[in-house]
Amino acid sequence: MSELDRRLASEVEAASPTNLPAYGEVLTRRRRRRQRRRALLTSAAAVVLVAGVVGGTAALRTDEPDGARPAIDPTPTEPPSPGGIADVPPEWDDRQAPPVVLQLDGREVRLEPWTSCYTAPAGPDGTAQGMCSDGFAQPPFEDVGERSTVPFAFPLKGWEFEATFSPSGEAECERTFTVPVERTGTYTFAIPSAGPPGDYEVEVFGRGPEGDVITTFAWATTERGHVPEPSGYLGLVSDDDEGYIAYGLEMSVRDLPTTPRRASLRVVVTAADGASRVYGPMSPDRGCYGGGQVVFTEEQGSTKPFDLGPAPFTYRAELTLDGTQYVGTAVWPRDENDQPPYTDLTFDPPLPVYGG
Repeated sequence: MSELDRRLASEVEAASPTNLPAYGEVLTRRRRRRQRRRALLTSAAAVVLVAGVVGGTAALRTDEPDGARPAIDPTPTEPPSPGGIADVPPEWDDRQAPPVVLQLDGREVRLEPWTSCYTAPAGPDGTAQGMCSDGFAQPPFEDVGERSTVPFAFPLKGWEFEATFSPSGEAECERTFTVPVERTGTYTFAIPSAGPPGDYEVEVFGRGPEGDVITTFAWATTERGHVPEPSGYLGLVSDDDEGYIAYGLEMSVRDLPTTPRRASLRVVVTAADGASRVYGPMSPDRGCYGGGQVVFTEEQGSTKPFDLGPAPFTYRAELTLDGTQYVGTAVWPRDENDQPPYTDLTFDPPLPVYGG
């Protein structure tokens, strides 16, 4: 955690009511949102507000250097995007979390995020206000109708999006499909269809220098869309200004052909000096993570120093699914993805592929 994060977390904990989550807990949930997003949301929204002054600019989370904030450009700088919509930022009050604005054949539909973490630009006095809010999707959702892609505009530069397709209805533990969203311009994007034809609730997740947003719409697809390849990650070690820290070990594999009936996991972590530590064997978590996915966690409630030895740390994840072993390997921090402390694994033999 950076010095700025620690200072802001201290301010939040001092100023927030006791029944709201601390700022650090909000960030921890966001680190785990990629695979456990739906399981971590609760029926009551939680909001955290904080204001700070750091060199004229303050942010709850950002990868940009101080003062390097993307500008909001109110005028067109590019011709219409390949999706046929003007590549301009939609109107928006930049003191609130930014919306996703669907562009549906000339009709604009503004989707406000139901979960977000956003830092507004600094005011004239150099004070910036940030807000984190965790909520849940509430139907009915905007129905985009029959179409091959869903274009939308977003008012900030430098953001990336992905979309998770969940079958509509009341069935539990249905298979979901998560696909990257195509950038078609500076402010415009297009969501491709995913999975077999069907009725879906589509959860759009975006993150950028100012924070992250999640919103949802309904889409009845008529053609088979993109089906992601099976993949897995492991989260354990991260670092801060004081050294290496460990979260409770978490590993997930997704987009398997089926949810395995039996599964186990053993993880060996080896430091650069050859010292090693074994975790497990572990059984998978109970609960609903969607068809074709299995999750293992070893919760510890908070971070703690990780004193195995010097980095880099080599992960060896021995995963057994219905009697067949798959060995996932990675090196931290080399293979860490854009959701620290999660590290992408490479499997040998490769994980089985969904063909439905």
